Amino acid sequence: MLIWFILAAIHTQLRADEYQSLFNISDLGQQFSPVNQQALLLSNISADSSSTCRQACHANIYCWIYDYDGLTKQCRLFEGDVSTMGIISASSSPLSTVGQIQLNKELFASSGLSCSFCAKSRYLTCVNSTCQCLARTYFDGSMCRSQKLLSTQCTSETDCRNDLNLTCLSRKQCGREYSEEHSTQFNCTMSFFFSLYVLAISLQSGITVAGSSNGSSGSTSNALLSPFGIAIGRDDSLWISDAGNSRVMRVSVGSLNGTIVAGTGTSGIASTQLNFPSHLFVDNASNIYVSDTLNGRVMLWLNGSSSGFSATGATRIAGRTIGLAVDSQKNVYVAETDNHRVTKWTPNATTGIVVAGASTVGTDNQHLAYPFGLFLDELHSYLYVADYGNNRIQRFTLGGSLNGTTVAGGSGQGSNDSQLYFPQAVCVSKNTGAIYVADTYNNRVVRWSSGATKGVTLVGVPGTSATLLSGPGHVALSRNETFLYVADVNNNRIQRFELI
Repeated sequence: MLIWFILAAIHTQLRADEYQSLFNISDLGQQFSPVNQQALLLSNISADSSSTCRQACHANIYCWIYDYDGLTKQCRLFEGDVSTMGIISASSSPLSTVGQIQLNKELFASSGLSCSFCAKSRYLTCVNSTCQCLARTYFDGSMCRSQKLLSTQCTSETDCRNDLNLTCLSRKQCGREYSEEHSTQFNCTMSFFFSLYVLAISLQSGITVAGSSNGSSGSTSNALLSPFGIAIGRDDSLWISDAGNSRVMRVSVGSLNGTIVAGTGTSGIASTQLNFPSHLFVDNASNIYVSDTLNGRVMLWLNGSSSGFSATGATRIAGRTIGLAVDSQKNVYVAETDNHRVTKWTPNATTGIVVAGASTVGTDNQHLAYPFGLFLDELHSYLYVADYGNNRIQRFTLGGSLNGTTVAGGSGQGSNDSQLYFPQAVCVSKNTGAIYVADTYNNRVVRWSSGATKGVTLVGVPGTSATLLSGPGHVALSRNETFLYVADVNNNRIQRFELI
């Protein structure tokens, strides 16, 4: 049930609708999750009631969204609109609500007219003697809209957040222009140029989206200890294998506080416990598959369950299990690290089928050496394996030969642009086929374009600052491939980088 509120300003004018606010209020237990909190959060204040928070939003002409937590009295004011700048998602607080101002073209009917027509308007301002949209908004022909953020579609310069140095690029996407000299960093043709900088020629400093930004560890809801795996939920929430705390945490967009969704925080072998969980997979129903590494098993936690059960049909798998992938038929792919192979487990199977590796260590294209991370490209029937001990990424065709193809690294252990040093994870762009590698012992993330013999370092040298990494153990792309997430294991945090 939606509740409607009208807040009238003190002054009265003929066009009263231009300085009133009509709010649409969500049900209880909801919060606003912005796509970019740093760009959209106007203020975070304390308010004694939802009504007071609502009034604060009305008083700030840039505020179009707020959320209010009746438990903590926290009132957050945001610019932008829900349809393009975030989502309304479940909150951990039962007394949290979201309010959004209802906009219509009548509120902007004075656009382009003389300033006398918008003297008391909340939604227009006087610029060069005419009524125009507020800062960080643009006129779409009928209404003022929030300027767009990185990688969103645009049609003109005014569509994009110019205060963030974004412009409407030739591919009709908000981004930042680069001088041509940037393209010479890559041994590529100019026809490839635009796709390259979409894939992150340069990355901003990382934003800590889980854990502590200064690298400190902990076991509270806003801390991590050696986070080893990342999965992205349908609502863009982060699901994190907090390995050192033997738990899986879910962190909503825009929050640094997580919720335990698997494990208890104490290592053990019981169905409620985990022991150094590493990689994980979250399906569309928010069921969680977890590689329970030191227990040598893969566990499945159904959505909302307080305990798990074996996802492979086998109680234990010999040795450590690390890499994990699940296909649309619920077949589970497991990197049996100490057995130097990857096995496929069909539903209810008690034994796995070898799909990569030969159960003994080796360096040729049929062997693996301590495989870590997996990435499944089900559309093309490819399985990518971070072949840790061989310092390379191997690609296998499922249902075909057990011969792998080296698609990154393979030139010996090292730090030059054709080498890797104990890589632990891999993910692949569904849009371009570019391969992203957690080059763990080089403390960096490297991208290989499809078919390339050399990679490009995107981010990372040893350290704890926002641009540095220490032992990156996992990489993941956001669903729209706007962001790259990195499990910065030794810094006990998850870092997010914009792909620009």
